Amino acid sequence: MSTELKHSYFKSDEHYINYCRLILRNKNVSQSIIDDVDLRLLVWTIIHENIFKQIGVKPPHHIFTIIIREDNPIKSINKFKDEVLTELWDLSTGNKPIEDCTNIMQYRVAVKEDEFPYAGIDKFTKHIIDFNKKNADSCGVYKLYNRDKKIIYIGKSYHIGKRILTSTRERKAYFYNYCLTKSRADTDLLEIYLILTEKPHLNGDSTTLDNLTIKVEHKYRFGKIAPIFKDIK
Repeated sequence: MSTELKHSYFKSDEHYINYCRLILRNKNVSQSIIDDVDLRLLVWTIIHENIFKQIGVKPPHHIFTIIIREDNPIKSINKFKDEVLTELWDLSTGNKPIEDCTNIMQYRVAVKEDEFPYAGIDKFTKHIIDFNKKNADSCGVYKLYNRDKKIIYIGKSYHIGKRILTSTRERKAYFYNYCLTKSRADTDLLEIYLILTEKPHLNGDSTTLDNLTIKVEHKYRFGKIAPIFKDIK
């Protein structure tokens, strides 16, 4: 019997399992390799997602959905199975605390201050600080970019000014741009439409296997890509 999941995209355990299997089959991954991955363990990480998020670790099901989209994911799947799933079994059965799961802990979102300049508010540009204050309670959609200005994430918020600073930290972003929206409904629709058309890799849980075949006409326009930190050009 299928178990309902409280997740933004996956509605049940079977939904997630079938989703992963379908992607792998379409990439010509053998059935023996697919069967050898305990997808039920990854469902456990969806149900207990807060265990990972509260200490800044990406949940393993999120990592796996990114891995299976690689052009040739077999090597990464075997590594994930041998390292992460082994520890995940010990974690799920109570045999090992998450802090001792070294392979799982390598997926920490947080990084040291000398590796990523987010520690102090003084490191942010005036542009993003002003945006934070002016649009603390505005609806909008934002895009985050890496140091090479390649898009890595698309997000939304009904309090975009407040959200964007924390989101840049979580995704290790260096540049951003945004557009304000007129309603929450517009915000929801625009975000998912842009995710499905642009497919940033950090939006792994919300992308689909195939491509969108409809076009949504809208007048929203994103501003110029701007640096998040003072020392980034």
